[in-house]
Amino acid sequence: MDYKNFNVALFCTSNGVEKIAGAGSFRKELSYLDKHIGYNKVYLETFRALNLHNKKKQLKDFIVKKEDLDYVLDFFKQKSIKTSGALTTFDIYSGDDTGFKSFCYSNHEQMEILKDITAYTAEFFDEIIIDDFYFTNCKCDLCIEKKGNRTWQQFRLEQMREISENVIKGTARAVNPEITLIIKYPNWYEDYHLTGYDLEKEPMIFDALYTGVETRDPEYTWQNTQKYLSYFIMRYMDKIKPGKNYGGWLDAFDCRHNVADYIMQLLFLLFSKPGEITLFSLDLLLESHQLFIPLAGSILREFDSLYHHLGNPAGLPCYKPFHSSGENYIHTYFGSLGFPLEPHCHFPDTDRLVFLTENAATDSEIIDKMKKHLNKGNDLLITSGLLKTLQEKGIDEITGVKVTGKKISMKKFAHTMFETAFNRYIDGGTSILFPQVEFPVNEAYPLIAGMCDFNSFPLLLKDHYSKGNIYILAVPENSGDLYNLPVEIIDKVKQIIFFHETIWIEGADKIALFLYDNSTFITASLLPYNTQIKIILNKKKGTLRDLSHNRELQGTVDGSRTMFTTTLLPAEYTLFKYSSPDTGEN
Repeated sequence: MDYKNFNVALFCTSNGVEKIAGAGSFRKELSYLDKHIGYNKVYLETFRALNLHNKKKQLKDFIVKKEDLDYVLDFFKQKSIKTSGALTTFDIYSGDDTGFKSFCYSNHEQMEILKDITAYTAEFFDEIIIDDFYFTNCKCDLCIEKKGNRTWQQFRLEQMREISENVIKGTARAVNPEITLIIKYPNWYEDYHLTGYDLEKEPMIFDALYTGVETRDPEYTWQNTQKYLSYFIMRYMDKIKPGKNYGGWLDAFDCRHNVADYIMQLLFLLFSKPGEITLFSLDLLLESHQLFIPLAGSILREFDSLYHHLGNPAGLPCYKPFHSSGENYIHTYFGSLGFPLEPHCHFPDTDRLVFLTENAATDSEIIDKMKKHLNKGNDLLITSGLLKTLQEKGIDEITGVKVTGKKISMKKFAHTMFETAFNRYIDGGTSILFPQVEFPVNEAYPLIAGMCDFNSFPLLLKDHYSKGNIYILAVPENSGDLYNLPVEIIDKVKQIIFFHETIWIEGADKIALFLYDNSTFITASLLPYNTQIKIILNKKKGTLRDLSHNRELQGTVDGSRTMFTTTLLPAEYTLFKYSSPDTGEN
């Protein structure tokens, strides 16, 4: 069972390798997975320290025995399944409150063992992937001494680059000069630089990278990952090392209570058009996660049949510099609300509107880049978080709008200016805490506002600079409250921001939109109930075909636009293709 448009791999932990070697029933157990999922590759882990602080075991005791590895390699060779190596450099969370423990990369003894592990793995494989615990959170006395006057960020970035070059790459290449080394990055991309992951330089040391797209329930787990992350992070990593982001990696942890969490994790990864999907992990899938095997198989087969319709992913350009944090994961909230985003690690060279959030302030030249973009007659959308951070860095050259530092609770909203008032007022029902934004009257104009007793404050402002416009959006103090905004307010933001775009959606929250450069797009529901949405095609007399269900949608012409209505089921996606007589698109 092969897929035409992507490969599927399985990751087998060191514990799983040992179980396979010792279990005579494994062939029967694996037949269940073989029935549902077509895979052509298995990553076999040679090392994972399950409890580094178990005094009865040393680090070297966690290396998979040669006879076990030989047995499993031969097993998959007989099945014509490609095998690659893997290793994981951490001590798994052991139930106390100290969390995951990294290796101490300042400890000479541990680094000698890491060399041994790397050399051992390179003897067996021509390709090795390093699992996403290749970070450092160590603050032992030795690390404190080595850090010196550097910040922890500076120290860790420099240390992990050195370890990557000399301990990992140097050792592996000495054993196997042709080996391919892959570094897998985790889902928590906002904090990479704080624990030694260097997206700017480290990918140049390794031959390729891999992307962790794991998402959990955002409320009941501490990672707070929104489903859109599984798409957004893949698109971002594609920019980091173009053509060398080998694939996306997902798991089923914390998904048993709601299988839709797993479905959307896999679907959003597929929407990014990966070359390979890795399922973690073989041993867990056959033991406690069997529920997800037929589910994954069904999704993979269905999407593979539609894949050929898609062009290259596209969307609203947004900028996240290297080593940046701020308004963490805010892009994934907007993506979940139907903002089709295309992330960049360098300021986008485009004539389209660019979306900037607080992490753009990490770029010391950001204000000059904003001016240059506006000077060309282009527009910007910036968040209140970025505005606040740049207030001491010269943004008053561009706009006089300010974030005061005060907070305002609002549950009533208004939009569409009418003289000094608005044309439309909405009661949101839920009080939402916003940063207080002030603006110079008649220089900037509030397009959307929130109201409280005897006062109102702007939520979306429009100012101008040179030949371009700058839109300033107030973001709630709790990013999750974006989902509590009235749908009409979110729709109004889209109407303003996407005025020059070809496609957008309205009428419901938590409906994600994915755009491609060949007039195709996907809508996907994150809601637990059926919902109706409007698709706005910014073309007169446009047509729309539902490729998922092989049907034509009937549209309504509204001036220069055509509107379509469709219904989405929970955790459902639909692939569409539009055409427009006035542009010749088909």
